[in-house]
Amino acid sequence: MNLYRTPQYPEDVYCKLGESILRWHCGSGIWLAEPSELPESREKIDFKDVPQDLQEELMAVSIRLKTINASSNNGHVTG
Repeated sequence: MNLYRTPQYPEDVYCKLGESILRWHCGSGIWLAEPSELPESREKIDFKDVPQDLQEELMAVSIRLKTINASSNNGHVTG
C-alpha cells in the first residue's frame, strides 16, 4: 500500500493498492473513497501520518483485498 498527499488538497489521501488508486476525503465527518488517478504533484506519506480513523478504513480495505485475492482461483472467487 502506497499513500500520497498533494499540496493542493493536503487533507485528502491517495492510496495505491496494486493497480487500484483510491482518493479518500472527509465529508460530513466520515471518510469517503472514490476511484482516482494519482496527481502529478504528490508526495509519499507514511501510514503513521494518516489520521487514525482513516488508518482503520485503509486496514479494512487492505484486509478485504487480501481475502479476495487469497480466495481467488484462476481469477474466480471461491466460497
